[in-house]
Amino acid sequence: MESVALLRRCSPLMVRDNESFLPLNWDYNCLTNGRQSDKTWNSGSGHSLRMFSADSAIVDCISSDQVAEYRSVVDRFAEWCGINHLQLNVPKTKEMVLSTLGFLATGVFQREIADRSGITQSMSHILPHVLAGIRDLAPRYIRFPYNNAEQAVTKRDFHELAGFPNVIGAIDCTHVRLRPPSVNDYAYVNRKNYHSINVQLICDAHMRLVNVVWWPGSTHDAYIFQHSSMARGLQDGMAHGFLLGDKGYPLLVNLITPLHNPLTAQEQRFNLAHTKTCVVVERCAGLLKGRWMCLGHAGGTLLYTPEKVCRIILACSVLHNIALENHVPYGEGIPNDRIEQDPWPIPPAARAIQLRQELIHRF
Repeated sequence: MESVALLRRCSPLMVRDNESFLPLNWDYNCLTNGRQSDKTWNSGSGHSLRMFSADSAIVDCISSDQVAEYRSVVDRFAEWCGINHLQLNVPKTKEMVLSTLGFLATGVFQREIADRSGITQSMSHILPHVLAGIRDLAPRYIRFPYNNAEQAVTKRDFHELAGFPNVIGAIDCTHVRLRPPSVNDYAYVNRKNYHSINVQLICDAHMRLVNVVWWPGSTHDAYIFQHSSMARGLQDGMAHGFLLGDKGYPLLVNLITPLHNPLTAQEQRFNLAHTKTCVVVERCAGLLKGRWMCLGHAGGTLLYTPEKVCRIILACSVLHNIALENHVPYGEGIPNDRIEQDPWPIPPAARAIQLRQELIHRF
């Protein structure tokens, strides 16, 4: 969105000559005379409408041969704003969205962000609606590769990193700081003695998130995985492959961990390949927190309830994938604020040990 009126980017003559591409018959004079944000008119069905304001625009979506695409974009934008109570005739719609992105990207206190953008409404009122709209995009942008064709691509991409076969994802956890909750605050105190949300990330070889789960900060990484829908799905055979995780996770047939004490040259090569492959999820966490600094220690502590912090985490995860999909440039991110976990105490099953041994023989 940019501060160019939506309909000013569309030729009024084209609108007049293609009335069917808009849901209602709009008066040609309203498109050509006066400030658009001041114009009100009646449709043939008796509805009173106002035009998009000059700073509530979707741009670069229209040319003379793209009427259908333009209409689709406008309809989706209008529906999204309606669901999230963002009226299209509000003069500061663009500023609302950009202010929310500014807060997520910097972690700067909401009032300061609102002052910079000239918003008179409270950011605490605006933020939930914009975050809800972003989170609604999660099913589209955060997707596990369920079908065989997608899994084949994922496995190939991981194999190209260090020759590790049959990998469908890399898993790790990262902590997001929050203020002490008013209820059960002890559950959120992690091993470094600060309050946090422990966020499980699973990504592909290109750092795209395919699964995001969160629990209170005191929760062990392995416990989060074993009680996740992803673990249940893998057990039920939704994917033909396995995840790679660090030593804090249990060795399972669907989650391969490195050896604690590699002795032979072959075992050392296996561990090295495992590290080179699995490091992608640490880089992913660093990039997520580096681009959306409200999640990292550089952005300070999020002063919200755990529920709202989790909503912010999901929104940032969606934006992370959108940025990657659109090749938005960024550096290497920040070091992942991860917390080392004690090894999971339950011994691995014989089949998991055998599978890892078969993998070791490949190196």
